[in-house]
Amino acid sequence: MTKADVEEGLKQNSRWKLIGSVSKVNGECVLNVKPELLPMSNPLANVMGATNAIQYETDLLGLVTLIGAGAGRLETAAAVLEDLVSIFVQPY
Repeated sequence: MTKADVEEGLKQNSRWKLIGSVSKVNGECVLNVKPELLPMSNPLANVMGATNAIQYETDLLGLVTLIGAGAGRLETAAAVLEDLVSIFVQPY
């Protein structure tokens, strides 16, 4: 990621964010962490500083975004990862 990448993203009314994601593919959890260019219309694009956010999709509500103050970088990351893994390994 270069300064030019950031500037080009802003010209496109977008912002680069480091996004962690979890999905289920063929019954397996697939985890990724990578920079993604998000449009400013995405609530995650405007999460800054010590604020945490999670975005997930549901059958009934569609896309849901939760944003709030963080408890700390490591504590929050551990809790979110634990929650996401629990969601995907729970039998329904």
